[in-house]
Amino acid sequence: FFFFQAEDGIRDAQESRGLGDVYKRQSLLNKILKTKSKNLILISQRTAFFSHLSKFATVDPNSLSEKNPGKCQNFVSGQWKDTKKFVDIVDPLNGEKFLKVTDTQENEIQEYIDNLRKVPKTGLHNPLKNPERYTMLGEMMSRVATVTADPEVFEFFTKLIQRVMPKSYPQARGEFQVTHKFFWNVCQDQPRFMLRSFNVAGDHPGQQSTGYRFPYGPVAIITPFNFPIEISALQLVGCLLAGNRPVIKLSLIHI
Repeated sequence: FFFFQAEDGIRDAQESRGLGDVYKRQSLLNKILKTKSKNLILISQRTAFFSHLSKFATVDPNSLSEKNPGKCQNFVSGQWKDTKKFVDIVDPLNGEKFLKVTDTQENEIQEYIDNLRKVPKTGLHNPLKNPERYTMLGEMMSRVATVTADPEVFEFFTKLIQRVMPKSYPQARGEFQVTHKFFWNVCQDQPRFMLRSFNVAGDHPGQQSTGYRFPYGPVAIITPFNFPIEISALQLVGCLLAGNRPVIKLSLIHI
């Protein structure tokens, strides 16, 4: 039995750079499989070993209810934080209040403003500043693409979409499929190519026109309700890859 997880977006074991910890996990897996344990225990160990979902999921979309509501938080200054007030989201199938969404008030936005002001108009990176961040973000997108390719994770986000937006299963799955493909498309060196500069010859000897794709710095994103993951993720990631620092406001039009 051989398990290989592509950390750099290359799924072939011989071709991938591996980024180190892949092989450590391979060694650990071999030890687990050689353990003389009962089948039930071995299966439990292997399930926990392979699971990406358990590392980040805080809700079960199939069990959300008024007795077991999900709670959203804001992410600012590198931390997940509550707000003083929350908005209750009603389940359209039964009328239960099954989600609590942050209701950020005017007296709570200063921290967001301060974070935006820390970013210059030249962004966190651009073609002439901190170009190593293009590589860092490309590797991060490879990891995101690998995790979202996990069937369990794929099903998780498909069900989450269905709980907040009245879509059929194929429609919800299609939305996350587009999102997942976007992550693959911006892996590795793609951020720098996506934001590459251009050069055009001028009218006279030695004359050239050079254009650079520069970030804006602090930016805001307000997303619609009908594609809760796809549009939010694509716009958010695009801003980050370009070197911007975004603040994102999700739609609450369905309240």
